[in-house]
Amino acid sequence: MTDDNDLSPSIQAALSQVPPVDPSLRESHITAALAELAPAKKRRISPLTVAAALLFTLGFAANIAARSDPSNNPVVTAHAIALVIPPKNMAPDATIPGFPHSCYLADTRTVAFYTMDTNPMQVDVTNLRVEFKNNNSCAVAAAIDLPKNPSAVEKPVDCANPVPADHTLLATFDNTGVRYQVQTSSTDLVLLSCATNTEVGRTPHPDYDNVLD
Repeated sequence: MTDDNDLSPSIQAALSQVPPVDPSLRESHITAALAELAPAKKRRISPLTVAAALLFTLGFAANIAARSDPSNNPVVTAHAIALVIPPKNMAPDATIPGFPHSCYLADTRTVAFYTMDTNPMQVDVTNLRVEFKNNNSCAVAAAIDLPKNPSAVEKPVDCANPVPADHTLLATFDNTGVRYQVQTSSTDLVLLSCATNTEVGRTPHPDYDNVLD
């Protein structure tokens, strides 16, 4: 800064007329100036940071709400099902058009063939369960256990209840003195007991390549 001696006489005279600054006003100006310096700027939050934090918070809240919502049920896949009726009294190891294998086993009975989204499927019955097999690989893709202590009758009787309009009857078979029906909707395979006219088992349609342990 230059000395007053370097200023013109007119400027020196004007400066001499300026009253001294009030100390409190000077302190407030200094405080305001310090607030604008680097430490405060370092505390400035980027708009992108704010946006990212907001999105994270909203996403987390939505996830918690979805998990806690009692009406939030798993999505069920619908399938196109078509029954293929095999010839009566067909040989255990026989095959039918469109089904490359019989998947025959000595301790099972094949009671139906059907397609699931054009994929060939087979329904086999053992003394313990109903098996739904991938006919291409003969692997068991889904199963429904048969009741362990069925209410047996002297002579099996047919199911009294009609097949629901949205169901397809895949098979009717007798096991341990009880007649059963295998029905299917677009989402589930259902086993019904004709002795009690009640549903005794249900399972979703499997993924075609799924295999049970």
